[in-house]
This record gives sequence, structure tokens and C-alpha cells, in this order.
Amino acid sequence: MKVKQRVGMVQGVLSKTVLFAYDAVSVISLVLVWLLAVPTPAQAYVDPSVMTYTIQALAGVAVALSAVIGVAWRRIRRHVVKLLKVDDKREVEPDVHYYADGQVPAIQLEAVNACGTTAQTATPHRMGWVKRLLFALVPALACSLSLLFFSPLEMIVGAESQLAFKTTNVLGIMLVFALVCGVVLALILSVFWGKGYSALVTLVAASTLGMFLQSLVLNAGLPDATGISVAWGSFRNQMLIGAGVWALIIAAYFVMAHKLESLSRLVQIAVCAVLVLVQTVSLVTGVVAANNANKDAETVRMTEEGLFTVSKKKNTVVFILDTFDTEDILRLEGQDKDTLAAFNGFTFYKNSSGKMIPTRYAIPYLLSGVQPAKDETFGNWCRTIYDRSSFLSDIKDAGYSIGIYSDDGSVHHTKQIADKTINIHTVKAPEINTWGAVRILTKCGIYKSAPWVVKPFFWFYQDQLNENIVDHSNSDSASVPYVEKDGAFHEKLVQKKLTASDEGQNGAFRFIHLLGTHAPYVLNAEGFQTGKSDIDAQARGSLKIVADYIQQLKDLGVYENTTIIVTADHGRFDFTASWKKGFDPYALGNAGLTNDGKDIGRATCPLWLIKPAQSAEHDTVPCQVSTVPTGHEDYAATVIDAVGGDYSKYGIPTRLVGPEPRTRTYLATIHDASKKTDVEWQEYEIRGDALNFGDWKKTGKIWN
Repeated sequence: MKVKQRVGMVQGVLSKTVLFAYDAVSVISLVLVWLLAVPTPAQAYVDPSVMTYTIQALAGVAVALSAVIGVAWRRIRRHVVKLLKVDDKREVEPDVHYYADGQVPAIQLEAVNACGTTAQTATPHRMGWVKRLLFALVPALACSLSLLFFSPLEMIVGAESQLAFKTTNVLGIMLVFALVCGVVLALILSVFWGKGYSALVTLVAASTLGMFLQSLVLNAGLPDATGISVAWGSFRNQMLIGAGVWALIIAAYFVMAHKLESLSRLVQIAVCAVLVLVQTVSLVTGVVAANNANKDAETVRMTEEGLFTVSKKKNTVVFILDTFDTEDILRLEGQDKDTLAAFNGFTFYKNSSGKMIPTRYAIPYLLSGVQPAKDETFGNWCRTIYDRSSFLSDIKDAGYSIGIYSDDGSVHHTKQIADKTINIHTVKAPEINTWGAVRILTKCGIYKSAPWVVKPFFWFYQDQLNENIVDHSNSDSASVPYVEKDGAFHEKLVQKKLTASDEGQNGAFRFIHLLGTHAPYVLNAEGFQTGKSDIDAQARGSLKIVADYIQQLKDLGVYENTTIIVTADHGRFDFTASWKKGFDPYALGNAGLTNDGKDIGRATCPLWLIKPAQSAEHDTVPCQVSTVPTGHEDYAATVIDAVGGDYSKYGIPTRLVGPEPRTRTYLATIHDASKKTDVEWQEYEIRGDALNFGDWKKTGKIWN
């Protein structure tokens, strides 16, 4: 007998070991599915619509395969249990007593009657507080993590190249914040009981699934966070469809909770756990991919070092006022003849043309002077442009120190030009403003995960990430990443003031990229940050910043020996305009594409103001106006001429351009807004007045 018992025990242990191994293999299979691939982050503006598209696909595949594996696992497991004869039940039957004479003792009858009376008179059992807390904890944590942790971090991980911080810099902060909020939510839910408790927990669980589906499939078409104001009225269909889907999800959860209460709780917990696991895998793979793709950005950054210093000898300063169009100046002068009163010694060239658009192509061109070769791909041009250019090297060889102040996403491959500058170098992780990060990333998470009808109240733009998350209070400018925030730049300029030093053998070159008239409009006419503004006030504010810089050059006594170029990376242009209902391509505020996005809709001419190093007498002459055909075509030669280099290999400087007719070229980027993809470059020739779109003609040259 003892031998049989021991054999049975051994068989039971072996059977349960085999069953455990089978379960372990199933779990490992699920993990392998979730780790199928590593996505490549997008190198573009922050896209709040979804995770990266690769992660979307991975998430869909992971969920589908997980479901298949789960069903197969359960069915096969039943057969395994039967084959191994494993008692997998947890219920224990009560003892059964037999009485030979059929007479049940009185004491037994009394016990049975007492139980029956108790069962009839007992009130429904209320779940204990600890149990309520534990049941609420999983949905509450899943909801909090989805909203405050996964959503905002998945959004920024694909745009690290354009941000002044890395996802890992804020990961810990947001994880702790999300966990604390989840625990607090669970505590609040546990205060309730009965049907109220069940309803609230069900609502939280349903919202968690709703947020996941919103981010995954319902955000299609949500605009990039570029700062351009969103016409929310054109998204009514998405709002209605999204609201309907959310209503169905919540209704389904409540029906299940009403019909199958016990099963409903298990399903809610299981779904929440799976969603957290899937999002964890997506975020981890995204962070790993971003770290691999942005290795240079880990160590090399554009800092504020030298931003407020100039040379006592000679200076060439280039201000890039993003999107500032020639028509902006003409409009402002129509309102106020003294718009350029502070620009004595300058010449305003109102027949100026740009070269490329948008910023991600225009800035590299202005830092290299190199145009794409025929049939060259976008990627190859961006990767090799600085290797093929001697522009910055020529400035450095002329004995000038170089400071480049823009953002990494606009410049591309910053490390390639680091050795030529004073401010691009290895820096440690930036100081993080904890509460600033919590505020803006919470806003991002809600904007991404909430239904369409809620999104307008949590709209944000990319620059707010850098503004709020990076702590700019560090007094060591060599450790502070440069952030394009015009109001903050102006405040520092006023407080710190420019200083003159002996840096550079012959002088200093500064390339300062500001937001100019790029949306959103948050500058007042005095050049300081405000809550809400308009394009005219922001344009005047941008000019006021430059005017204050000019005045400080005069105060230092170096204005005469300074060449100043005030331009834009490109003129007014809106990629998404052709997809807007009622778009007018000739309206100043809505410049964009026509012919279903295949043609530019109007002339786009960047501001072109120049003051050469000259005598004090010439510096007092009011701003002159010229109509000679110039612009970015002559930018590189103008800069090299200003630093005393050989400009001949770049063309001719603006000062030598005559009034005779001249052909200039322009590369228009055709962008598919629905796919958020640059499709091609189209070459135009400008013969005559750049402001007259009738003088723009296609050459037929196309870069696909």
C-alpha cells in the first residue's frame, strides 16, 4: 500500500512538473512574439497621432498572435491534463456520512436547520476594503500607466533627434508619477462598494482599452505637433466615429459586468494586464531603437556656449527668423512706415528668393551651400552634405570662431560639424525640470489617448517639450542645450547682455536660428513670450529681438565691424494646406500646395536684410530698399565675402548682384500630408520678380 502511494506521489509530481513546463513554454512563446522586431523611430516633428507606425504594426501582430497562442494553449492544456490524469481542480468535496438505520441524529438536523435559517436571513456579503483595493489596483494602474507613461513617452521616443533631451531622461519621473496616480486612483475606487464600486472599476478598465485603441487606430490624421494651429472643425467625422467607438467599448464592458459579474472582473484584470505588457514591449523596443539611431545625439549637442559673445575685431552674424516672408515685411510697413527704423545701415532686398523648404532641408543648405545632385535621394544628401561642403571650413580658415545655434533635427548629423564650432560638443544629460516635465507630458498623454472631442483642450506643440522639460537655469552655458524659444532668448539677451572677447584670430561667426513667424504665435510686439498672439505681433517681436541685439552691438562699439544678415530658412508655406477644406493658395496666411498637393500654390520668399561691415557714417543711413534679384542663391558667397574668404566657388555676394535679369532656382518639397511623407523635390526657375508667382516656372527636373 505504501509503495503504491509513493508511486502515485511521484507520478503526481512528474505530471505537475510537465504541466508547469508546458505553461512556461507558452509564456516564453508569448514573450518572443512581443519581441519580434525593433522599430525605427521617425526623424520628424513629434507625431502625436500614434506610436511609430512600425510599433503599430508590431502591436497588432503581437495582439493577434497572442490571442492565437492563448487559445491553442488552453485547448492543448486540457488534453495534457487528461493525459497526465492531473487533478487540476481546487474544490474539495465535504465529507459524506451514511446512517444504516436511516435515522439522522438530532444534533445533525439542528445544524442543517440552523444553516438554512442563516442562508435565508443573511444579508448580501460586502467585499472587504482590502479586497476592493486589490481588485481596483490592476485597472487603476493600467489606466494611469497608459495615460501618463506609455502614451507621452511613445510619442517623444520617435522624435529624439529634434529634442534637447532623451526619453530615458524623463522615463523614471513619469513612471513614478504614473504609479503614484494609479495607487491614488485605486484608493479612491476602494472607498466605494457594491454596484457603485463595480461600475467605477468597470469604467476605468473600459477607458484603458479605449485609450489603447485611440492611440493605435483612432488617431489617424491627427496633425503633427508643429505649432501650426489646428482647424478642429474639419475633424467632426473623426470626433463622431471616435465617440461611437468609445461608447461601444464602455457599453460592452457594462453589459458583461451586469450579466457575468465574476467573469467580468477576471476579464477586466486580464485585458488590463495584457495592455500594460504590450505597451511595455512597444516602449522598450522604441527606446532601444532610438538609442541606436541617435548615438551621436547622446553625446553631442548644440549648446548656448558663445551665444551672447562676439569678437572685438570683426563679426558676421546670421539671424534665421523661421518662416519670415518678404510679404510679412511689406504688410507690416503698410501698417507702420517705421517698421525697419532700427535697421539703419541695412538694405532690404524685396526681390529675394529661397532655395529649399522645409526647415529640415533649408537649414542644412544654409550651413553648407550644397544643393542635391541630380537624382540624389533625400537621405544621401542629408548624410553627406557636410562632407561635401567646405563652407564652414572656409569660415574657420579665415580665422573666425563659429557658433551654430539651431536644433538637432534641423541641422542633421551635428557631430559632423562639431569640430568646426565652439558650442557643439559632448555634454552630459541635461538638467530636467521635474514638474515642468510632468505638466507637459501629462498634457501630451491626454492629447494622444483621449477621444477626439477632448483633444482641442490639450493641444500642444513640439517646442513646449524643450521649453518645459529642460532646466535652463544652469549658469554654465556650455552645459545648456540650445532651444529655439524666442522669448527666452530675448530675456537672456536683455539680462546677460552681449560681451566682446578676443575669441577667433580675426573674428566671430554666429548662426542663430529663431522661430520668427513660425506658428504658434506666442510673442508680443516687444519680443517677449505671451499667452496668445497673432502673426503681425510675432513678426514685430522677432524684429525687436534683432533690434535689441543691434543696439547692444552698438553699445559695445563693434557695430561698424559687424556684417549682419537677417533672413529666414524659407518663406511662408504650409504643407497641410492643400488638404484643408476651402483652401485658398493665394491667401497670405494659408500658403501651401495646389493641384492635389502636386504644386506649390504661391511665391514663397524669405526675408533678406543685410548690413555689411562699414563706416559709422553708412551705419546711420536709414534702411534702403533694393529690387535686385538675389536671396539664398547668393547666401554662401555673401558670408564668405564678409569673413574675407574666396567667395568665387560659391557664386557672387549680394553686394555685387546687378539689376539685370537673372535666373534663380528653387527646390519645392512636395509632401503627402495624409501619409506624412516627403514625396519629391521639384525644381522651379524664377525669372523676374520672385514675389510674382507668374515668374515661377517648372524646369521638369524632379528628385523622387
